[in-house]
Amino acid sequence: ASSYPQDITDAGTVAPVNWINHTGQILCSDWASGMSWTQTDNAVLTPGGIYPNHLALYDEITARDLCPAYSGGN
Repeated sequence: ASSYPQDITDAGTVAPVNWINHTGQILCSDWASGMSWTQTDNAVLTPGGIYPNHLALYDEITARDLCPAYSGGN
């Protein structure tokens, strides 16, 4: 069975597992507070070093694996 960090790395993002897990929690929390995927991309993922061409995939995997209520952005 795959895990969230494994799904992220399988998609081509290289990052420490603790960063992936922590960032996923931040994204879910920010989305729950009303932030959009675009806002969290700019505030969390891009400053964290995620390349622009990986943003949508990172968001999709995070939503699917950790917080499915926010699939498809908001």
